[in-house]
Amino acid sequence: MSSLLFCGEASGNSFCCYLMGMGFINIIGGIAITLKLRLNFICLFIITLFALTSCGNRNEEDPYYYNSPQTQATATFTSLQNSVFNSSCIQCHQQMGSYSGVRNYITPGNPQTSSLYQAVASGQMPRNNYRLSNSQINSISKWIQSGAPNN
Repeated sequence: MSSLLFCGEASGNSFCCYLMGMGFINIIGGIAITLKLRLNFICLFIITLFALTSCGNRNEEDPYYYNSPQTQATATFTSLQNSVFNSSCIQCHQQMGSYSGVRNYITPGNPQTSSLYQAVASGQMPRNNYRLSNSQINSISKWIQSGAPNN
């Protein structure tokens, strides 16, 4: 097996490099790293980065959603009644057709303790395997958070 030795100095550090049949070996300060080992580390690093960035929950609420002008404009009782309650709730819960009926299921200013929000956010309601979209759930949360005004 033939090998070639290079020695030199760079930035005040002496080094020796061997070119061998199995790969390039760089020896600096007593540490030897083969080209194959470097490639393995690079591949492992890239795979780890990909795995970490691809992990996540796609059902997470978008923090930018609450601050968008569209959400602020649509978080009204009338818009929720037209877009959510009439199409998804009134068939079984007739009281959801009026503000006073909905008011019994909310804690103004606190969506987390409102039974209406808990039921739709958990997927418990509406029934029949139909889940509200994240946009609809966020609109309900925003409306409750703003004090659940009758507007």
